[in-house]
Amino acid sequence: MPSVSAHVAATLAAHVQHVFGVMGNGNAYVLDALERQGAVPYTPMRHEGGAVVAADAFHRASGGLAAATATYGAGFTNTLTALAEAVQARIPLILLVGDEPTSGPRPWGVDQIALASAVGARTYTVGRA
Repeated sequence: MPSVSAHVAATLAAHVQHVFGVMGNGNAYVLDALERQGAVPYTPMRHEGGAVVAADAFHRASGGLAAATATYGAGFTNTLTALAEAVQARIPLILLVGDEPTSGPRPWGVDQIALASAVGARTYTVGRA
């Protein structure tokens, strides 16, 4: 049975033309699944905000849909300024962020849904495959 990561990667590949991102432990499995499928190009970035800017610019330049990805917590908070700009400019893009671990200490945890909603972005949570 395919994993949640494989399903997410397949869904991304069916709808986006490019993925930009910074790999972390919150999105490593989905990036691995995306690379294994080989259906959509992935460009690693140096900063999470830059990944969102790249997805925004991809749409503005080509009209195509792109995705950005970052890990949870601080990786996600690094995307907020670029995400707010994309939302205000009504640029379609997907920001895929891993969720924090459900057990153990999480000093880096933030309410990602509340923060994304605060800048006007729609949020969706994938629970299972």
